[in-house]
Amino acid sequence: MRWRTLMLGALCLLALAPAGASAHGDAGASAPAPDNLAAGPVSYPYTPVSVAVARRLDRVVAEADRRGFHVKIALIAQREDLGDLVDFFGRPEEYASFLAPQLPGYTDASNGRSPLLVVMPSGLGFDHWPAAGRRAVRGLQLSVDAGPDAVAAAAAQAVQRTMTAVGRPVRPEFRDRFGAGPRVPASAGWAAALIAVLGAAGARAALRRRRRAAAVEAVAA
Repeated sequence: MRWRTLMLGALCLLALAPAGASAHGDAGASAPAPDNLAAGPVSYPYTPVSVAVARRLDRVVAEADRRGFHVKIALIAQREDLGDLVDFFGRPEEYASFLAPQLPGYTDASNGRSPLLVVMPSGLGFDHWPAAGRRAVRGLQLSVDAGPDAVAAAAAQAVQRTMTAVGRPVRPEFRDRFGAGPRVPASAGWAAALIAVLGAAGARAALRRRRRAAAVEAVAA
């Protein structure tokens, strides 16, 4: 009985012992995103994205894929989505650099490396992403308390903007003002119209004066 008690105690201690890997990605560290992205294009967060938003994001990703942009997306809505790599939360660019080498095709000599997008409430991170696409998403911002749906929507908007920037636009599933010109306030519009009208009237008056002057000179001659 005493031996059995000691054995059970030892097993309990082993079960409760902390993992040896650090949260920064030592050999024993794990995270759900690499496994999810090996199986599909999007790694969704533990807290579910609504069905409607997920379907719209999937359609954007699928259309981008058909147009030759084989994107991988990791949605990190909260610390738990990083597994035991929680130190990366709030650092999407660093996590993208850490995650990319774990994806299929990263070392493929035939350029099979997929563009990677990491979306967190704090912002976006990229690996192997087109330069034009990076510029296009600079104005895309999230709030620090963004939930899973907001993170998923931002991912879709980033792909939409990138596809537009590289000349292969996809049908937008999420509204976005990307590409729209600066909005002119109504008061500024009225002022511009008034200035144009006055300018035209002044030009016509000047033309009439020149004609009268030319007529007077002709009579005097």
